[in-house]
Amino acid sequence: MIRHLKETDSTNRDARAWAKEGAPDGAVVVADHQRAGRGRFSRTWVSAPGQNLLLTVIVRRDLPRPALLPLAIGVAVRECAAAMLPAAQVGLKWPNDVRIKGHKVAGILVESPEAGIYLAGVGLNVNQVDFPEDLASEPTSLMLESGGLVDRAEVFDRLMMAMDRSLELLVNGQLLAAYRTHLEGVGREVRLEDGRSGILRDVDASGGLVIDTETGPIVVHSGDVSLRSPARNA
Repeated sequence: MIRHLKETDSTNRDARAWAKEGAPDGAVVVADHQRAGRGRFSRTWVSAPGQNLLLTVIVRRDLPRPALLPLAIGVAVRECAAAMLPAAQVGLKWPNDVRIKGHKVAGILVESPEAGIYLAGVGLNVNQVDFPEDLASEPTSLMLESGGLVDRAEVFDRLMMAMDRSLELLVNGQLLAAYRTHLEGVGREVRLEDGRSGILRDVDASGGLVIDTETGPIVVHSGDVSLRSPARNA
């Protein structure tokens, strides 16, 4: 089931209301424009009308490790972007930013209004070529990377198929292996919001980021992690 809206405040808000009405697993709210799109930490998601893919998928199922769902959605979006740009370097910045050569092409916001119901919101830059200069994420788009107009309908279809595969990986315990394959920064120095730094080593079974610091290894489950220049001895 798909609800296609020309304009809305937020596809996550619409999906939340639809889920309350009983929308099934896999139902999708997609919009051409969001007036109040959000990313992680309530940051504004900027998107030009009619140029990008803005959607929320309702996931209504008993997941073995719900905390890994944001990573699963990241894997799916990365797969979709890589399929559209087979020659590009498409990676994942923990926990779920999708990047092309270090530039953010997609953001993800997963919310859970109640047990067993999850709202997987995705903003994927498809045909936008101009972005506000004050954005810290240095965004890019599929069009900027490919050099030509991209069919949003094809991107949508590819993303839905990739999400099905990624959720299956989550259910059968193979997700983390797929995630690690495309995780950016392994062996490199990273800096945490609290000023600590260390070498990024892995993602553990809970989806937390494993970092070797001067005082020993730590596992980070939330917050921003900034990638630094490659470590000499990594």
